[in-house]
Amino acid sequence: MQTEITHQDLAIIEQLFTIAQRHSAEVLDAKTALGFSAFQDTVSLELEPSFSLSTSNEEYANSYSEGSFSSTIAIDPIRLISIFQRMPALRARLKQTKKQKRVEVVKFYIAYIQARQAIQIMSDRMQTVTDDSCTKDLKLNSISAKPTQHLSNKEHSDIAVELLNANGRTRIALEELAACVGLSPQETRTILENSVLKQSP
Repeated sequence: MQTEITHQDLAIIEQLFTIAQRHSAEVLDAKTALGFSAFQDTVSLELEPSFSLSTSNEEYANSYSEGSFSSTIAIDPIRLISIFQRMPALRARLKQTKKQKRVEVVKFYIAYIQARQAIQIMSDRMQTVTDDSCTKDLKLNSISAKPTQHLSNKEHSDIAVELLNANGRTRIALEELAACVGLSPQETRTILENSVLKQSP
């Protein structure tokens, strides 16, 4: 029975968080804001065509024209200063966005392991109730308990409903975790299972 977040859980969370950053539109947008796009309005490039007429042969009055382009790079110092003043806020935004993404990964991962543990608890209770029922039947000289007898047992039925609910919550938690990370549920499940296998003795 798990009662705390282990080092293994933290390692899995870090792995999922790394993947989530690569797939998060919010994180990628915050990174882009710190890149070249931040300076796109501060620098402009202008190309102007120019032509010149030259004579190649005076006797035949042949002439030809030459064409070229001249370029001008203009920098807006006011906008440039404004960008540098905004840089601390942009870096803070990126840091905050990453932290928020990590919180989401942690929240959905914990919800998943809680749901998985609930399945284990309900399965153990189901087994206990079934064993107790069989023991009572043996004491009454019965060979075995019939399936219909289980359905008439209220405790058994209640546990069955709870087990179904736990399985449903586990599936929802997996879907939410996968959506947060940016992977399919199957890919996310594979990462979780492989991480457990790698760290098992």
